[in-house]
Amino acid sequence: MSAKDILEMASNAAVGFSALVVAALAILGLNAWKKRTKFEVARKMLGLAKKYCSDVQQSRDPWGFKAESDDRPRQQHETREQAAALDERYARMKRLQPSAETLNDLLQASWEAEAVLKRDLAEYTRPFIAVHNKIVVAIEQHYAHDEGAELSLDEYKEMMTTIYGPPNPDDSVSRALQDAIEKLRKQLKRYV
Repeated sequence: MSAKDILEMASNAAVGFSALVVAALAILGLNAWKKRTKFEVARKMLGLAKKYCSDVQQSRDPWGFKAESDDRPRQQHETREQAAALDERYARMKRLQPSAETLNDLLQASWEAEAVLKRDLAEYTRPFIAVHNKIVVAIEQHYAHDEGAELSLDEYKEMMTTIYGPPNPDDSVSRALQDAIEKLRKQLKRYV
């Protein structure tokens, strides 16, 4: 074996070794990127879930302001009582708009998380949807309430607490949201 052959073999070995090092670094970089992406997706989803809870609590604030319904379209011949009820309903629905937008963002983040994390997370977004629907239905029932329809005292209290509930951990809306966040956190724990 000549010196030229030995040099050529050493050169080929160095090129092969360099290719292995580059491949190993690429794999390490790709794995780090995947881990970081999973972290970001999970963090985004948890952040949106917490923001949704905050938005809902703000929408349920019992205090209202006259200006909240100034842009409500008025109907001719509204009585003062009708106008007050329609103003309150309008203000309540308008207050829900930020939470509806955050809920939409949360659903989009869950679809992204499903693609990145390879996990079906739809069941963990359903409680947030259920809370939103519960509030909307309570508002609609309260302001469209037929005087002839009878509600039990418990049903009436639940409806009013759903709409105007204080940020109290004992009311059903706050409990449902806290439970939903905790379940979502458990599912995303290994990524965050």
